[in-house]
Amino acid sequence: MECRQRKAAKVTTRILLADGEPLFREGLAQLLTTQRDFQLVAEAADAEEAVKKTLSLHPDLALVALDLPAMGGPETARRIHSVSPATKVIMLAPPRCDEYPSALEGAISGILLRSVRASQFFSQIRGIAAARREGPPCSTPPTFSPETRRAPAREELTARERAVFELIAEGLSNRQIERALDIRESTVKRHVRRILRKLHVRNRVQAAVYAVRCSLSQQEGVMGR
Repeated sequence: MECRQRKAAKVTTRILLADGEPLFREGLAQLLTTQRDFQLVAEAADAEEAVKKTLSLHPDLALVALDLPAMGGPETARRIHSVSPATKVIMLAPPRCDEYPSALEGAISGILLRSVRASQFFSQIRGIAAARREGPPCSTPPTFSPETRRAPAREELTARERAVFELIAEGLSNRQIERALDIRESTVKRHVRRILRKLHVRNRVQAAVYAVRCSLSQQEGVMGR
């Protein structure tokens, strides 16, 4: 009996859920509690709360909204990775992100659309949790294309494109970027297209993840000095 209990404990995945929308967060929290192999250890309404609770609880997985209040999902992922490297971060992206990689390098282990069915959602969480415990699965997981891995440095972007890029990394929409930079939305869209082309990424979610990877590599470079 004791051996069985120990075995069950090993497959329980401790999860932190961070989302700024109370209704969505509470609904997803209830869904997670229906799964015996998931243990919801904490909820967070913004980035600062998510990082603080990660530091305290060191969950196995952190489900983080791309547009999480305070600093955005990608920056939150970077900070979670910094305070708890063993915690895997899964980014929760809005339905408009119809193309996304399911296995990413750096601080983010995966991206899930909020529009997926519950069964698919649970299945992908379990896949990432299993990879955390046992290493990569036998099949090769989808990753960034070779073009993405050899993407040029951010310095190749213009000053305006870098400004837009930083706001994309914070999870802002085109309309929010328009207001933040006081430019037309059509201009924002043009900058976004150029940024995606220069960074060899397919969509703004991948661009946000690329920003996290750049931030992590710069941080590691400073620490290595």
